[in-house]
Amino acid sequence: ESRSVRETILAVKLERVCSCLRETDRNFAAVAKACGFGSVRAMERCFLSAEGQSPAQYRRNISAKRT
Repeated sequence: ESRSVRETILAVKLERVCSCLRETDRNFAAVAKACGFGSVRAMERCFLSAEGQSPAQYRRNISAKRT
């Protein structure tokens, strides 16, 4: 399946968000900035649409699996 350049860029950004949420304790503003999003809200909106959960829920779920 072919993706547009925009979709590919967004997918890469979201992969980076997941990695940051798993591997760091950065706050969401720092994660959004590091991953190329203009705001936390923009990151949250894209993440929720792609992952079916908010970044906060994702981080909580990852943390719960580690304990």
